[in-house]
Amino acid sequence: MLESWLSKLEEHSFGVSGFRKHVHKISGTTVAQAGHNHKLSLVTGPPWPGSGGHIHRILGATETGKSPHAHQMKGWTAPSIATSAEHTHSIEMNTKEAEAHVHAVHGLTSAFAPSRAMALATRTPDGVFDK
Repeated sequence: MLESWLSKLEEHSFGVSGFRKHVHKISGTTVAQAGHNHKLSLVTGPPWPGSGGHIHRILGATETGKSPHAHQMKGWTAPSIATSAEHTHSIEMNTKEAEAHVHAVHGLTSAFAPSRAMALATRTPDGVFDK
């Protein structure tokens, strides 16, 4: 009963069902550094209230690919006041150091996904961040 009421309140307040638990996929490549880049395929955490809108936690690692190492990623998306299913978040961060270098990650998340499984299933174009 409570969950049903919260879902109705959420849809009325935000205009979309599933906002409380929505996530975003982050995919593409890092900016090249030390002669290579890394592919990304992460899913953010659920929304948190933040200054200027809601934000999402980014926690994970790049893929190794052609390079034998990966880079940890830890940070937050930029805030968004948008709540529609089409909203995205900007990302401006650097990976954590590995072998004395970092990679910049710039771009946008994919649109709203109501669950982690649905976000992982979202097909996104390669190279989203290498702009």
